Amino acid sequence: WRESARLWVAIVAEPGDKKSPALAKAIRPLREVEYACIDEDRQAMVRFEAERRAYQHSLEKFARGKLTDL
Repeated sequence: WRESARLWVAIVAEPGDKKSPALAKAIRPLREVEYACIDEDRQAMVRFEAERRAYQHSLEKFARGKLTDL
């Protein structure tokens, strides 16, 4: 079981005080971690789907009596 972290921030400044560029630079490392996790999850899902298809195929063969064990 994994829980993701939450980071809440509030930036208070006048309009036009360049808050967005500063915030983007500050959260860049967090985005890199997030993108790495997304990529890891995608790879895990590809492996899971391949294993699920193989299992389903074996289960169907078993149901037809062409496979003696799973």
